Amino acid sequence: MEGHNFNFEAMGGMRNASFNEDEIIGFLGIKEHMSVLDLGAGDGFFAKMFVNIGAEVTAVDRNSEYFEDMNDLGIATKKGDICTFDEGKYDLVFIANVLHDLDCHATLPNNLSKMVKNELAILEFKDDAPFGPPADIRLSPEDVGGIFEPAGFKLIKQKELKYHYIMLFRK
Repeated sequence: MEGHNFNFEAMGGMRNASFNEDEIIGFLGIKEHMSVLDLGAGDGFFAKMFVNIGAEVTAVDRNSEYFEDMNDLGIATKKGDICTFDEGKYDLVFIANVLHDLDCHATLPNNLSKMVKNELAILEFKDDAPFGPPADIRLSPEDVGGIFEPAGFKLIKQKELKYHYIMLFRK
């Protein structure tokens, strides 16, 4: 998996200003006791958001640096690569701000099909966001649809956020 370095501490304020927790939770329909897999969880920004409303959250990342903090909040953690991880079944599989870095777009949808009970959510940077990954690796909503729709994922809704967009697919 390719990637660019992300400084979670430096970007904390930007993320807090960029995302409205109620808007994201409402769009995704996350409820208490719902099982959610946060793939590429990083420091657990979204996993923490989900566990705070009572979801049963598993966070997967290749870097275990933040696992202890997440575990203390009741988030299950697993070290793994997004491209090959395929353990468990979840009501919602959530991938935020990492799809653009992955080199496994051809195989990822089939892998995710094994884990998605209901829905898959993809959150990515808009093309005109003033920060984020280099412009040449950003994905448009059409690009994301082209990755998942051929594998049987159906787009059920999409929302524009301040600097991002979020897409919800059903399997």
